[in-house]
Amino acid sequence: MTGMLELNDRQGFDTETLQVGVGVSSLTETKYKPANEDTAKAALITLEGANIRYWSSSRTLGGVVSPTAEEGHLVKDGGQVGLDSYNSIRHFRYLRVEDGVTKIQVEYYR
Repeated sequence: MTGMLELNDRQGFDTETLQVGVGVSSLTETKYKPANEDTAKAALITLEGANIRYWSSSRTLGGVVSPTAEEGHLVKDGGQVGLDSYNSIRHFRYLRVEDGVTKIQVEYYR
């Protein structure tokens, strides 16, 4: 889900800043699924730097869909991605598609 993410009844509980490279990456599992605590139900991601592409779905047989330089949702500098479920968070895969220093700011919510 991109665009508006309803966070009215959500409580932020953790954050992370990740450098984005040219290889496919995912979010940090220990951040969105902490031991002995509830998992994240939503995440807000803000891009700083070069464009990225992402997918946040899985294939029918459990494989994760990975973006490429030509395929996946395009997010430009300053853009945001809202993920509204645990499955979308754990399946989120991204990569940088342009040269330049790039990072994402992530905030997790229950």
